[in-house]
Amino acid sequence: MTVNLSKIRQYLEEAKWFVVLAIGVFIGVVIVTVVVVSVSTGSAFASEPTSTPLPTALPTLLPTATTLPSPTPTQAPSPTPTPETVYVIWSAHAEKVNMREEPAGYILAAVANGVAVNPLNEIVESNGYTWVKVEVEDRTGWIANLLIWEAVEGYRTLDGTRDCYSAKEGPYRDTLFNGTPYLLLATDEKWMRVQLLDEKTCWLPIE
Repeated sequence: MTVNLSKIRQYLEEAKWFVVLAIGVFIGVVIVTVVVVSVSTGSAFASEPTSTPLPTALPTLLPTATTLPSPTPTQAPSPTPTPETVYVIWSAHAEKVNMREEPAGYILAAVANGVAVNPLNEIVESNGYTWVKVEVEDRTGWIANLLIWEAVEGYRTLDGTRDCYSAKEGPYRDTLFNGTPYLLLATDEKWMRVQLLDEKTCWLPIE
């Protein structure tokens, strides 16, 4: 049997390149495996990611309370003072009246027309008259009620005894005694019209 050496050499040559190729493939597989393992290992041992801190919530500022201005207190208007009532003496028949120690009693003093008196809120009925206890210039006594009058605002007192007329140049009406309280209503060059405390009016000649 004759051995064909040339064919053997050809087979060996082909086998050599096959082995070389196989080795190359093996080496490539090993290299790829190593790379993959390295990448995987690197990922596994990579430093843990640093947690990003959440933004700190800003505090919500409440609106500052606005201080309202204090209301200016409204000052209540001062009440108009009531004028004090003034009581005066007036007799249509004489210049003076009697002040007595007791109702209808002894006479203490004579009080002129137009003099202010202070009633003391003591009233007594006696001898057909109503008597009022009064204070006059630091003295006290009793005067008949019909001789005590409430004076009107702005009243005056007559200076001297004068005749009173119903009209200018008219008939005589009455005599007004010195100190008679009156309210001046009108005046001209010769006459003045007055109102008495009993609300009667008359004309007085200007002297």
